[in-house]
Amino acid sequence: IETQSYITNLLKTNPKIVENNLNYNDKKFNKKKEYYQLKEHIDTFLEKESDDRFFIMPGLRGVGKTTIIYQLFSYLLNEKQIPKNRILYLNLENLKDVPNFNIKEYIDVFLKDVNEAYPTVKNQVFIFVDESQYSKNWASLGKIIFDEDKNVFMIFTGSDALNLEYNNDSARRSLKKEIYPLNFAEYLYLKYDINYPDMLSETFRDMIFTGKVKESQKIENKMYNQNLINLNQNYLKEWEYYIQYGCFPFTLNRTEESIVQLTLDMKDRISEKDLDIITSFTTPIRLATYKLINIIAMSKPSELSSNKLSNILNISKTSIQSIFQALEKTHL
Repeated sequence: IETQSYITNLLKTNPKIVENNLNYNDKKFNKKKEYYQLKEHIDTFLEKESDDRFFIMPGLRGVGKTTIIYQLFSYLLNEKQIPKNRILYLNLENLKDVPNFNIKEYIDVFLKDVNEAYPTVKNQVFIFVDESQYSKNWASLGKIIFDEDKNVFMIFTGSDALNLEYNNDSARRSLKKEIYPLNFAEYLYLKYDINYPDMLSETFRDMIFTGKVKESQKIENKMYNQNLINLNQNYLKEWEYYIQYGCFPFTLNRTEESIVQLTLDMKDRISEKDLDIITSFTTPIRLATYKLINIIAMSKPSELSSNKLSNILNISKTSIQSIFQALEKTHL
């Protein structure tokens, strides 16, 4: 009864939660390319033209996974006119402390009770599960739903990237949309609606490997004259700002002070919460993890080695490697 009440209330309140989060700032920014890619998959699913309906979206905290889910939710609700009882957004971070939490119970209520899906779903429904790393059986559940019902479209996000990427239960059925921090081109597009010229990457490759510089010069001049010249400040200053503050979408509408604080908070959450899900470190190793992150951040390339870090932190090289492996799984 508690699970059913929770899902019923969630279906009522989710549209307002999504709207409030997307309208947090009056200034509208462009969407990431992954949104448009997933939106296209949703459209082909609705037209029953594709069987691509099980996606995993791993990535570092703060890179915009939840925002993409909100945008897709809003697209379904407002543009495709899908009833709200057929769209479930479930954030497992809100449920991780529930005793004996089992994601299957919540999905079952949504599919079988709310949408009367027995033995199969009659109408197309959508399931968006955020912070999937808090559930041990998310992948096996996704596999079962994928195999049993062609009317369910699923996206699972999470910051335990390797768990999402290499889980055997999901590997042969799911498609991966890995989300990274913004590169400079994405930053300019999201913030200023500046598009880099076509063939830019190919031209740079030619310049590097063949020495052909004239075409690169043409594209550089075109890029500057059409786009960068209109920036509010010198484009080199914009580059410096991006390097310091602009790698995450949440930085686009915040002050420099709040960006620094939120970024440090994100680092602490990874160290304090996400690592506990991935592995079990002793107290000395956990304390060394904080120091290791700071040492790497403040060091120049090629300055460090496992031996040097082992001596600095007074832990074994094996422990150093264990920390690196765990941090890699969080994408930090």
